[in-house]
Amino acid sequence: MVENLNKIGIKYIMFLILLLIMGCQPTFNNEEKLVNFLTNDSVSMWDIPINEMQVIDNDTTYFERRISYLFYKNYICEVYKLGPKQRHAVRIGPKTNVTQMCNQWEILNDSTIRMNCKDIFVIRVVNRDTLYLIDTLRQKKHEMYRISQPWNINKESVEIRDKLIKNEEYLNPYIYY
Repeated sequence: MVENLNKIGIKYIMFLILLLIMGCQPTFNNEEKLVNFLTNDSVSMWDIPINEMQVIDNDTTYFERRISYLFYKNYICEVYKLGPKQRHAVRIGPKTNVTQMCNQWEILNDSTIRMNCKDIFVIRVVNRDTLYLIDTLRQKKHEMYRISQPWNINKESVEIRDKLIKNEEYLNPYIYY
């Protein structure tokens, strides 16, 4: 009787391992497909909605803000904060700044990327314009949505960011994005 239970238990565990292996198949089978997907073959913008809670005087307010990521095929990843009418450039450059961020992205393996020298995510594709970012604990951290042009980027904020990058002033700990 005990042997039968052990055999059933072993079969059950093997079945679970098989399901786990099948469920963990990478979304992409090579770097080129991942690059083309994220950049739409050259450059593509993605939005991440971030829901936040604010408590003031026992009054709770929930609000959503959006951060936009512009992925280039040359592994540049610009970050923008979405305002009421336009996107404003975040002041990060090629070297890591005081917040440990940079404007680069890289592929770590088939479906894992490092964004802005800081955040590591596994990409799970929902469809052509939607993907999930899974953190290192295998939890869905964010949803990303592809944005069609026009992207409504504030040109003045881009000029300020580019000037700070050129002079390497963006590395100053007193420059906040």
